[in-house]
Amino acid sequence: MILSDDQKNKYLRIGEYIDKSANILVVTHQYPDGDAVGSLVAMMEYLYIKGKQHTIFVDNGIQESFPFFKNSYKMTTDEKSLEKNNFDLAIVLDCSSLDYIGIKNYFMNESCCLCKTRLITMDHHLGNENYGEFNLVDVYAASTSIILYKLFVVTKKNITKEAATGILLGILTDTSNFTNDATNAEAFEVAAELIGRSGRYNNIIKQVFHDKNQAILKIWGRVLSRLVKNDKLNIAYSVLLEDDIQTSGKESLDGVSNFFNNLGDVSIAMILKEKNDGKIRVSLRGIQKGINVLKFARFFQGGGHQKAAGFSIRGRLEKVGNYWQVV
Repeated sequence: MILSDDQKNKYLRIGEYIDKSANILVVTHQYPDGDAVGSLVAMMEYLYIKGKQHTIFVDNGIQESFPFFKNSYKMTTDEKSLEKNNFDLAIVLDCSSLDYIGIKNYFMNESCCLCKTRLITMDHHLGNENYGEFNLVDVYAASTSIILYKLFVVTKKNITKEAATGILLGILTDTSNFTNDATNAEAFEVAAELIGRSGRYNNIIKQVFHDKNQAILKIWGRVLSRLVKNDKLNIAYSVLLEDDIQTSGKESLDGVSNFFNNLGDVSIAMILKEKNDGKIRVSLRGIQKGINVLKFARFFQGGGHQKAAGFSIRGRLEKVGNYWQVV
């Protein structure tokens, strides 16, 4: 791994911000995926090494599909508890916009506790809004967790077994186990080193990619049974209703969108999921080369990557003949 002096200085600056801070808040986006969870774990390990007091906030909590992280670290979902802390630094990981963290008002409202807190971001999304006082955004990194890896290396901190596993989780999930367009040589290089540092590769593969309970298989079956292809637009889509999610549990949705990467005869695949807040979450996957679904997601104030993006709209799903529409 080769970094320019300018790149190294950015990591050193983040290290300095952390050194000068006494109480640190670490946040990621709502409904955190593997990269968000892995980046949180790596940052927590980094702060443990530094001996820094810190609080981890995750708006919706950690999914059951990451049990070896969910049960090992203390995280809060209670935004009111943040008001009791006097944070002098906030770090937002793997999030292109403050809109996605669930506590944007705490940073934007002058009467709130975080409005004057120094904010830095570490991310790899192309559409990052550079909303922090200091932003370390590397769009060529396969995952945000790789950015955390570089922080350890540049500031010369030992990568613990737990940090190695967290960073590895981010790499494996954001590259779909080295099968999607995010995969690059750096991802293989870093992953190999992390496995050498006792990163739990086999645990991740088994628990995240392979182990599927009945609830997961049933909901995947519903998604496949509702699959519709629009030949004119060369788009395939399916839907998940609120009743499906309540019956099977939101944890069973993990990997459903990525499953559509296996569709080889369409340009774009979409899954529309009804939420209990009156919104529909749309997950997009660009299947064929040259398709940029991020542009489409941005039109609806969404975000993500060129090949994997999403956004939310208000409404509910209704079946009309053999098709579905948003009403």
